[in-house]
Amino acid sequence: MSDISALILPGLGDSGPEHWQSEWERRDHSCRRVVQTEWNAPNRADWVSCLDAAIVGVMQSVVLVAHSTACPLVAHWAVSASPVRHLRVRGALLVAPSDPEGPNYPPGPTGFAPVPMVRLPFPSIVVASSNDPYVSTERARAYADAWGSRYVELEGAGHINVAAGFGPWPEGWALLEELRSAPVPDEWMPSWLASEETLDTFLEGFRDGTFPITWWTHGAHVGMAAAILWSTAVPHALNLMREAIRHYNTSQGGHNTETSGYHETLTRLWVGAVAATLSTLPSGISRLEAVRQVYRIYARRSGLFRDWYAFELLKSAEARREWVAPNPVRTGVAGALFAP
Repeated sequence: MSDISALILPGLGDSGPEHWQSEWERRDHSCRRVVQTEWNAPNRADWVSCLDAAIVGVMQSVVLVAHSTACPLVAHWAVSASPVRHLRVRGALLVAPSDPEGPNYPPGPTGFAPVPMVRLPFPSIVVASSNDPYVSTERARAYADAWGSRYVELEGAGHINVAAGFGPWPEGWALLEELRSAPVPDEWMPSWLASEETLDTFLEGFRDGTFPITWWTHGAHVGMAAAILWSTAVPHALNLMREAIRHYNTSQGGHNTETSGYHETLTRLWVGAVAATLSTLPSGISRLEAVRQVYRIYARRSGLFRDWYAFELLKSAEARREWVAPNPVRTGVAGALFAP
């Protein structure tokens, strides 16, 4: 029995007693089924809330073991959950992911389409079949590519359920154990700082406005600034960030006004702080490690502005619209921040 729980997530109609998910529950008591209140015509928000409560309710880390419609459920949960909640999940085994927009998807479920096509913030494996009636191999591969998952394709395995001959499924169990034994993630580092590739994916999602808003934390802000400043001079980087932040805000349904959205003074404050920190790092450092260093220093210091500004001043429309210097200007890092 593992000390990492596996949350069993059946698809529509639940998984019967001979299904491999049920077999795994009987095999290992650390495998626990998430029981939904409605199995046949669920609302996506209800399933997401139920999954979130289950993750919170388990004391140890979990691996999510999803089948069919529960695979899109995991993606929907991930984009709605905070990065702190993501740390509870060690990985996800996503088996026979249904396509809610496919021609054979049953009527009744609501809210599962469109399926989020963003990189999941934890390791994952997608297992698909060459002849699954509920998802094409092209769509399954697209899921795996978007979610950053390892892709495993089974030949002629149908929907990878009892009807297709899958009972105990030892090969699937081996994949679960692989995820359970994955290295413990650094709690300081978000998943988008796992590699240069994930950092590029993060920047692309920020620029095109698809990076999930629940992941757009203060740490993501300073990480973005560090990644851009690593190879771009401050004046040009500031112009790039102004435009990109405004675009991101509107892409996520927000507005850039005198009371919300883009904030010129705070942006310049943090650009200055990050640029000053990058200038102190050793020469030859990689972009990834530079961004990680900045993240470690500033991700949990969102209130740093209080060293130079009164909160009421930063709430003003003027500070949001244009640069407002603190009074009085202090020395140290502030010297790099407050040039007009």
